[in-house]
Amino acid sequence: AYVTIPNIHRLLLNREDGQAAIEELTNFGDQRSKDLLAAFRSHLEQPPEQLGGVEGTISNYLDFFMHPEIAEVFCANEPTFSVSKIDAGKIVCIAMPQKFQAERLYINTILKLSYYFHALSRFDKSAEERERDNLIVLFADEGQEIITGAESAFADHRVAGIIREARATIVLATQAYTSIHGSLDKRYAEVLMLNLSNELIFTVANQDSAVIASKNIGEREIVEKSWGWSAGKRSYNYQRKIKPFFEPYRLRKLYKFHAIIRHCEKPFRKRLIPPINPDGTFPRWFLSFRPDYAIRQWLTGKPAQPVSHYE
Repeated sequence: AYVTIPNIHRLLLNREDGQAAIEELTNFGDQRSKDLLAAFRSHLEQPPEQLGGVEGTISNYLDFFMHPEIAEVFCANEPTFSVSKIDAGKIVCIAMPQKFQAERLYINTILKLSYYFHALSRFDKSAEERERDNLIVLFADEGQEIITGAESAFADHRVAGIIREARATIVLATQAYTSIHGSLDKRYAEVLMLNLSNELIFTVANQDSAVIASKNIGEREIVEKSWGWSAGKRSYNYQRKIKPFFEPYRLRKLYKFHAIIRHCEKPFRKRLIPPINPDGTFPRWFLSFRPDYAIRQWLTGKPAQPVSHYE
């Protein structure tokens, strides 16, 4: 039988399948078969209460892959896709029906871990070979949904800072910085955000996130001038202070499509990032109040497109 999640589910939770596997392994005399036989017997010989708990845990994890529509794509007997194909420019995009909300979390986690493993496997190559590798990127909208707080070598806050050397990176889009705090312990979230140091900061959703964004953009030294009157004479006072480039309240009032672009090695910039259609043109409704972009689009030879469902 093929090694797939549904087959593993039946092997570990169906007593008849498990017993058939034991009988088959008994006919082989190699060491691997003996080790598997010992593992199966050890699993089945647990006390009933303990075995029931173990089987319940296995079922909780694997049941999400048992639906025929999920198993057909992600648990096929013969694989139709290899993660290594992203090195050749293949793009993987997950689109799942809304009825598979829980399954989506598990599928995304498996694909994320596969991406991490593939990126880390690049370190098995020489430095010259890694230089020739293409840049691979994991894009995650609502990124807090794929972040896990597991203590492992593949934890997000650990991997994010390592895979850069292998020409791989992560792009997370979240509604707020505090969304990450909901998925990770605060100390791990801070490490993750430190490793993801290039940012596009649009209108910030809440005050806590605005404070974090303000600190991330940076501070500057200014000289404040004040004056007063003493003994009929005006006096002046100059005081040096450290203040942020953008106060939190300003980040909460950014105009739509305006963003602060923060690069880890360059000064920040405040820019308009216009919306675009799938074909690269600007939406007609956007051009109606930004004629300068209509002229720019006309100069590039791209006609304005009618409003579509993508907008």
